[in-house]
Amino acid sequence: MSDCPNCGNSIQQGWEFCNECGTQINQVLPPPPPPEFLEKENIIAEESNLPPPPPPELESIKDNETEFSIESQEDDFESELPQNKTRFRRPIYAISAVVIAILIIFAALFVGFQGRKDNPFAGFIDTDGDGHNDNVDDFIKDPNEWKDTDSDGVGDNGDAFPNDSTETKDSDDDGHGDNSDIFPTDPNEWDDSDSDGYGDNGDAFPDDPTEWVDSDGDNVGDNGDDFPYDATEWIDSDGDGYGDNGDVFPNDPNEWDDTDLDGVGDNEDAFPNDPNEQYDSDNDGVGDNSDDFPNDPTEWEDTDGDGIGDNSDPFPNDVDNDGYNDDVDFYPYGDAFIKLELTAFKVTDPVDWWPFEEAELYFKVYYDWDSSAEEWVQMQYILKEDGETWSVDEDVYFPINKELVFNAPDNEKFYWLFICAFDEDVSDDDYIDIDGTEQSSKAILLGYNIQTQTWSGDDDDGIADGSEDGTGGSDDDDGILYYDLSVFSISFEKEYKWNYDGYTFTTHIDYNPIDYILNHSKERQPWDCQEYVNSNADYIVELSNKLDNLADQIGYTYYEKVDFVLSFVQNIKYSYDNETTESDDYWRYPIETLVEETGDCEDASFLFASLMEAMDYDAVCLNPPGHMAVGIFAESYSGWYVTYDGKKYYYCETTSPGFEMGEMPEHYQGETFDVYPVE
Repeated sequence: MSDCPNCGNSIQQGWEFCNECGTQINQVLPPPPPPEFLEKENIIAEESNLPPPPPPELESIKDNETEFSIESQEDDFESELPQNKTRFRRPIYAISAVVIAILIIFAALFVGFQGRKDNPFAGFIDTDGDGHNDNVDDFIKDPNEWKDTDSDGVGDNGDAFPNDSTETKDSDDDGHGDNSDIFPTDPNEWDDSDSDGYGDNGDAFPDDPTEWVDSDGDNVGDNGDDFPYDATEWIDSDGDGYGDNGDVFPNDPNEWDDTDLDGVGDNEDAFPNDPNEQYDSDNDGVGDNSDDFPNDPTEWEDTDGDGIGDNSDPFPNDVDNDGYNDDVDFYPYGDAFIKLELTAFKVTDPVDWWPFEEAELYFKVYYDWDSSAEEWVQMQYILKEDGETWSVDEDVYFPINKELVFNAPDNEKFYWLFICAFDEDVSDDDYIDIDGTEQSSKAILLGYNIQTQTWSGDDDDGIADGSEDGTGGSDDDDGILYYDLSVFSISFEKEYKWNYDGYTFTTHIDYNPIDYILNHSKERQPWDCQEYVNSNADYIVELSNKLDNLADQIGYTYYEKVDFVLSFVQNIKYSYDNETTESDDYWRYPIETLVEETGDCEDASFLFASLMEAMDYDAVCLNPPGHMAVGIFAESYSGWYVTYDGKKYYYCETTSPGFEMGEMPEHYQGETFDVYPVE
């Protein structure tokens, strides 16, 4: 035997081709038997009448590369031949039988190898011309293939995995067979551990079937990352578009930042850069924490703390709104009013000749001293209510009970009054001496200190006795004035109580001081009734609503309400202008009448007309001679009325309690009335 020079396969002796790769083999065959042997064999056969020797073609039987030979041991054969030819007949038969048996065996082998590629008896057959004998070619009809090492039916040449019977192809040349490659056309991928359709090599989360990409590298997959391109964020709990890591309010969809760190998000924070402010309820640009009026868009500061915003406060540094800043106001917690009460008088000397022994007493009070002009600006008479003098007997304590009120300038510590007492005569009136400090003076000069609420001057105890000047023993018209001085401020919280129709009614109202101050400081415009009637003022609307509600509680009808409101106005104290003001004719605005709780006929009429207009009644002001009243329109009513513009306006007396709509005092009946329309 020998080896194939091409593939190293063992070749049996006598084969001309390698049964593995088909390479032709040149072997040296053993020499044929010598001619003498053949001649002797023929002679023996003839002499013994044996069958003839096998034909020459049987001397050597070949099958591909293997050669079989019949050899004879000539020397032994000849030595054993007997001298008599018949002695050789039986051995020849035996040899023949052996030869025949050998031939039969070879014939059977030949038949058995027919059609097999490893047939050693066949010649070199290459059906597909690929240089490989069909007997060793696993693919005899495929010139490109001849070997299938792993017996998977795919030739080694075309088999990407010739030693792996489970794989034959690698479409993407990634070293992984298509049968086991999840991505057979993708050279970068071959496995998908989590079966999410994304190869493990490119899958950022190879074991998570819900994730495969992490665009921002934050270790949170894009599918579950609310911010797939932001490495600092991945969750937005409140869905406001801002990641929880940077969202100051991660559970509030309306907020995400708090610039000033005040705990209120910038969206809600009206002042996102101011940690001291968060809200501006009235949208005035001033935060509620520092806004003195957080619900009033027109106000935000109250410098003097008087409850009135600086924007509408004419005196923003004046806590009592009296027109004087607190730094110069000697009475800073209210508008100072000086009240002079003349309690009584006693005449101690005869003041007239017989038979006129009674003193016809009256007073003059000078006030508002002008230091630059060195003169008194104002003077007021004090008389009886009917404007007449008091008749006072000598040495009799005579009650006077009159009072005057003066609005003192709060920036002056002392408010000066000059009080004179007189006996009215036919010709010249005589002074009654009430100055007990010096003989040359008969009147008293008093200075009231509004800061200490005391007074000084010609008297300081409230008893001005003219006889104390050393003239008590002579007849120089001495007298004694009993009086008192005090200071007060007006309250703007009012309670009104009055009786009507068997009921006692009470109502409260808190006035805005600024309304009073603004109206009180106006210049008076007599005979312009519309100027003083204001049905739209807040305080009038509030008061009219309260009166209307009280009337509804009793069940008063439409016109009965007129009498009810009229009773409220009639309950306000009547006073002459020269007793309560610095003028003989002072027209008050309704808020002055309500706050000061006093007034005369025109003041009460303006108030009543304002209230009735606010309650949707049609009112006019009526002016009989020397008086003021109101008319209320009615289509069908009884009583006194005035016709104006084709309508009947029924008379309403505003100053005398007990008068109802349509009732008129006798002294005005039949008089001519001026009518002033108001709205």
